[in-house]
Order: sequence, then C-alpha cells, then structure tokens
Amino acid sequence: DTTKNTVSNPSLLTAALLISCTGMNHAAAALLPSGTWIGAWCAAAAAFLFAEHRAFVILCVAATLTTGWPFGAVCVIPMAFHILWKEYTNGTLLRFSLFIAATTLGVQVYVMVIDRYHYGTWTSPTLNIFIYNAGNSNDDLYGVEPVSFYVKNLLLNLNLMALLGVVA
Repeated sequence: DTTKNTVSNPSLLTAALLISCTGMNHAAAALLPSGTWIGAWCAAAAAFLFAEHRAFVILCVAATLTTGWPFGAVCVIPMAFHILWKEYTNGTLLRFSLFIAATTLGVQVYVMVIDRYHYGTWTSPTLNIFIYNAGNSNDDLYGVEPVSFYVKNLLLNLNLMALLGVVA
C-alpha cells in the first residue's frame, strides 16, 4: 500500500517545517518590511493553491507596494507565470492584465497619498529602495561576505529545509 508513504495532511507538515525555521519565527514577530511581506506571501501562496488568481494579485501587489519591499516579489514569479499561462489558456489574459494594472495603480496611488500626507512630499517607497540600492554607489553593501557567511546564514535560518534543498 503506497498511501502509508505519503503525507496525509500537508498543512500540518508545512506548519511543522515553518515553526522549526528560525528565519520564519523571526520574520513573524519583526515589524520590518520583509517580515510583513513574508506573511502576505504565505497568504498569496494559499490563494495560488486555491486558484484564487485575483486574490493572489491583490495580496502580492499590496504587499510589495505598501511595504516598499520589492525584493520579495521574486518569490512569486514562478506562480505568476503559471497564473498568466492559465489566464491565457482560458482566453482571459487581457481582462486579467487590466485587473493587474488597475490593482497596481490603485495601490500605488493609495500608498503615495498616505506618504504625501505624512511626509509632506510625493514619494514611493518602492522607487526609493531601488534608488538607494542601485544608485548613489550603495550597491557595495551586499554580496561582499565570504561564501561561508551565506552557508552559515542559510543553515541558521532554514536549518532542515536548507539541507533538504541541497539534497533535492
């Protein structure tokens, strides 16, 4: 019987793996853009698994633009391509693309109006983080550690999952 070798409840396995990851525990309590983004990513991943494409878009766009953490968007690229392919095969790609554009514009305007109110000037957190990291010669802040630093960091933050990823 092959059913004895399969996971009967993937949500319990996922919860167990996430609870055991130091990085996820730190992100859950951190009031940082990356911590907030990872929570939204988990909700977006759930929307993806339930084929709720519009909810996926709303969560990803809102998380990226409101936190000003565009680097997290890299996590959703494979799922986004899958959704776009599904919409294409259903013949609804144009309508869905318009929904994405409207959602992005609406969230961006909302964020900029709030920032204008609080900072007194028009600004975009997402644009600011790109300018800071790509302009003004600040790009030398990252990627200058030896490889051993990244291996240790990966093992500390993802422990068992990092090892399973290497084996896979």
